[in-house]
Amino acid sequence: MPKISIIVPVYNVGLYIAECLRSIQYQTFKDFEAILIDDGSTDTSSQVCDWFAEHDSRFRVIHKVNGGVSSARNAGLATVKGEYIGFVDPDDKISPDFYSLLIKALSENDADVSISHIRVITENGSDYPLPQFFTTPPERELIDKHNIMARYAEGGVLCPAVYDKLYRFRLFSGITFPDNISLFEDGAVMSKILSRATLLITEPDAVYYYRRRKGSLTNKKINFDEFIEMTEAVEIARKTIIENQPTLEEDANIFSTFYKISGLITLLSSRRQK
Repeated sequence: MPKISIIVPVYNVGLYIAECLRSIQYQTFKDFEAILIDDGSTDTSSQVCDWFAEHDSRFRVIHKVNGGVSSARNAGLATVKGEYIGFVDPDDKISPDFYSLLIKALSENDADVSISHIRVITENGSDYPLPQFFTTPPERELIDKHNIMARYAEGGVLCPAVYDKLYRFRLFSGITFPDNISLFEDGAVMSKILSRATLLITEPDAVYYYRRRKGSLTNKKINFDEFIEMTEAVEIARKTIIENQPTLEEDANIFSTFYKISGLITLLSSRRQK
């Protein structure tokens, strides 16, 4: 059985998917399976996924009818074989030692989640670090169970994204991504995962390269229905924080307000651009 299972939800990213999969293929940590979920792509993405599966036995492809990123990730979760699990978005890439560093950090500290550094790739191929509010500190840091939810509520190193982390797969037992939500679905799941964790560690030398591009889920225009979906996801996260640690109600409410206002600004901006 592979040590790490990597889930990659794929939909119409023909310009970027090969670079993403190569960054996984050339990992210095070799004992992994890459589960590629082709979510009904209509461009060349399906063929690229099939090519990798044909040429590298660690890659396998699931072709399915389009259902959104949550549906795709859930299809991957249902077939995971590894003890650890990671997620990579199909237009992003990871540093060559990404999983080697993250699994070493987990095993050496008996932690449940290890967290990488994030850099943003621009349209011209350059990259830069995220603002401090959304990225790991320059030094390694251990976060125990008494502080995990508080750190999540305040933002920063525990951002809602699932892709910059490596997890013990047991944390996902009975948890799936909400199929009816396409925005902030990471945040709804992340709050539940972190509520089960006892120890986290940051590993700033592992780098996840997030591509900021037009048309991606996190940068596209949104409509009112999508805004409502996002507020539902934020509400799930808010309630999970409070249920796990009632003393954090005020922090959870601030967390909720921040993301709802951000979503509202995106909605209003989308309407102005019509």
